[in-house]
Amino acid sequence: MSARCTPIRSAHDRWVATRVLLVAVLLAGCGSSGSSPAATDRPAPPVVVVADDYSYRPATLSTTLPVSVRVDNAGTLAHTWTVVSTPIERELDLVPGLVIAEATTEPGQSATIDLAGLAPGTYQVVCAIPGHISAGMVGELVIRGS
Repeated sequence: MSARCTPIRSAHDRWVATRVLLVAVLLAGCGSSGSSPAATDRPAPPVVVVADDYSYRPATLSTTLPVSVRVDNAGTLAHTWTVVSTPIERELDLVPGLVIAEATTEPGQSATIDLAGLAPGTYQVVCAIPGHISAGMVGELVIRGS
């Protein structure tokens, strides 16, 4: 038995056939792209910095935006991870207007800060606890353009 095509003769039949073809094309374009909107809308996990007594690991953090940073205090003292707008050399230079973002942690604890509002550039990071900058607790944050 062979199939036979019947030509479309009426305007109504052509209209219906056109609509069926249009719907089939549109539905074919609605396939999955492999990633769901929920998966792409989730924020990235925070980047981890470890504050030890008088040092940060890594000392230089290089990342792209948006980013949040989790500071884990592995030391025996309280520490901060303080991002400043202008490099400083000693605690006396640390005035409130210079602080862009700050996480404060007690020994064995963590704190997370969101840095999404920072512009690309290089920032100094210091521990604002008295005596810690002069002891060498200084780092660098490099935000690259996306």
